[in-house]
Formats: sequence, C-alpha cells, structure tokens
Amino acid sequence: LTGAMLLAVAGTRLALPDIATLTGLDLPLAATLCEDLTLRGIARKYTEVTPLFGTSSHALNRMLLHRIPASRKHAFHESLAAWHLRQTATDRHLELAATHYAAAGMPTQTLHYSMSAARRGEERLDHVAAAKYFALALEVNPIDLSIRVAASIGLSSALRRLGKVGDALRVLDELSAQGNLSSRVLCDIEMGKSAVAGTSGDLPTMESTARSAL
Repeated sequence: LTGAMLLAVAGTRLALPDIATLTGLDLPLAATLCEDLTLRGIARKYTEVTPLFGTSSHALNRMLLHRIPASRKHAFHESLAAWHLRQTATDRHLELAATHYAAAGMPTQTLHYSMSAARRGEERLDHVAAAKYFALALEVNPIDLSIRVAASIGLSSALRRLGKVGDALRVLDELSAQGNLSSRVLCDIEMGKSAVAGTSGDLPTMESTARSAL
C-alpha cells in the first residue's frame, strides 16, 4: 500500500518517475504498482502531457489518510516537502513544501518556507496565498518577535485586501497585546489600523489612527 499512501498524502497528482523516486522503487516496478492500483480502482491515471497518477476519489483519499499511522504520514510529508524543493523553482512548489513541512510537524522548516511563500504571494498580488502562508507561519508560534511582527502585519494587510476587515483588525489587536513592541512596530500597527478603517469607509478612525502613528 506504499504507493496508495503516497498518493493520498501528496494531495496532488504525481508523474511515474516522481512516484519511483519518492517510494524508492525502480521505474518498471513503480509502473507495475501504479497500473495495479489503477486496475483496483485505488488510483486514477490522468492522461495529460505526461501521465499523472492520483487517488481515484476524495472519499478514498480521506479513508487512506485516516488509516496511515502518524509516524508514516509524517515521513511521507517530510519526503514530499524535500522533493518539492528539488523541483523547478516555482511559487507552487514553495507553497507545497511549506504545507508538507507543517503536516510533518517540522516548525523550523515550516516557518522558513511559509514566510517565503507568503512574500511571493504578496509580490504577485495573490492575497489569498499571502494570507494563507502568513497564517501558517503564525501557527508555528515563532519565538523571534521580528518574524511574528512581519507575519502579523503581512497577514492583516492581505486580509484587508480580501475585504476581511474584521479579521485584519483582530490580527493587529493580537499583535498589540504582545507587549515589548518598539515604537516603530507600534507605528506600523496604527498605520495598519488606519488602512483597515479606510477600507471599511470609517474615515474618522482612519484619520485618528494615522495621526496617532505620527
């Protein structure tokens, strides 16, 4: 069931050479494995430019994930994260690496790659991705206050741009409650609150928070 478990944990379709690499099988044996899984209805072969394999249904995927021992699942996630980082550098591979490291329970790697993925999201104005990966970075509960500040302000900004002004303000309030913040950070928080107020159309609050940041 190694092949089936890998496909379930991967959460994305994999090409045959990649399945061979990730399972440690030689290519002919991996091909036999995938064909067998396909015939048994566990896997599905997607005929695109390069044939890709994935689990045959979301329901089966959930069932397989439920049955995989935690230690085995963590090992698969760690292998998949490292594999994604070895692929041609794309934002999607970076995001998947962060996601798999988080699922593997590896906070240092999760923090590093989620912050990188969030910054890439900001650069291409993908506010959904930026919000998702700044939030993932905060889930690690970073000890470094500068990283916590950057992730919180980045998350609030992304949420504001998505129209989620209540959540954007909550993130800034939670950051304010941290204590021991520099005057520069406090200024950034007030400017963030001013931007949130502007987005929601609260001009008096926008002006007052902007003045307090000066």
